[in-house]
Amino acid sequence: MRSELIGLREKAGMSQADLGAVLGISQQAVNKFERYDSDPKLSTVRRYANAVGAIIEHHVTPDVGQSAIAASTSPWESVATITRGSSGSPKADRPQVEGSEWFDLTNAADSKRTDFALAG
Repeated sequence: MRSELIGLREKAGMSQADLGAVLGISQQAVNKFERYDSDPKLSTVRRYANAVGAIIEHHVTPDVGQSAIAASTSPWESVATITRGSSGSPKADRPQVEGSEWFDLTNAADSKRTDFALAG
């Protein structure tokens, strides 16, 4: 979505400084928004979109089990903990995501750094 917004800004012939002037913010703030690692508020995304002539739409779709993992209390959680729990038995309160290789560990004791997934 962010790359599409940047493309619309560029297509409109607006520089980051031009967009900043429209939004009442600095060019540096626009640059920060456009960085791949930024995490802007939805209200900021909407303001940016409106300034470049776009509309942001939201849709709600049924959950098929992924939200329990995404709503984890910790953003970093062992994949083995997600699928097996600390006792080694599967957790009933967390659905398995079918066909996902991220959540297919069999031995929690053999976990290594690469076995951790960002949950949220």
